[in-house]
Amino acid sequence: MAAGPYKPCSARCKSGESLPRDQLPHAHSHPRISLADGPDVPMLLITLLVAVGEDYSVLLVTRTEEERRTHSPRRGITEALVKTGGLISGAGLIMAGTFSALAFGGAMAGMQQLGFALCFGMLLDTFVVRPLMVPSFLDLPARWGRRTRAVSRSQQRNARFADER
Repeated sequence: MAAGPYKPCSARCKSGESLPRDQLPHAHSHPRISLADGPDVPMLLITLLVAVGEDYSVLLVTRTEEERRTHSPRRGITEALVKTGGLISGAGLIMAGTFSALAFGGAMAGMQQLGFALCFGMLLDTFVVRPLMVPSFLDLPARWGRRTRAVSRSQQRNARFADER
C-alpha cells in the first residue's frame, strides 16, 4: 500500500484508513492525511474561485469595452451587464449546483467542506460580485473624470448626446 519512503504506522493504516493527525508518530510525512486536517481546503478554494471568477470578469469587462465604444461609459457598463447578466448568472448557478453535489454527497469531511465553500463562493460571486462590485469598480475612472483608453472625449460627447435623445 505505502510505496516509497513511507512506512505504515499501524495495521489500521495498512488497511487504507486515515489516522487522526495527533495519533501519527510522523504526521509531517504521512501520505494519508485527509483534506480536513491540513491547509488544502483553503488553498483549493481560493484557487478554484479565483480561476472561475476570472473567466466571467474577462467576459464582462470585454463586453463593457465594446459597449463603451458606442455609448457613454456608464451606459456602456449598464448595457454590458444587461447583455451578459443572464449568461453569467446561469453559468454561476450551474457551477454552484455542481459544487453542492460535493457538499451533500461527499464522503470525506474535507470534500464536504470544500463543496459547501465552493457552492457558497459561487453564489456570492454570481449574485454580489459580478452584478454589483465589478460594475462599480468599472465606473470609478469615469466618476474620477479620467478617460478610458478605448473612448476619446469626442466619442464620449457623441455618446452622451445620443443617450440624452
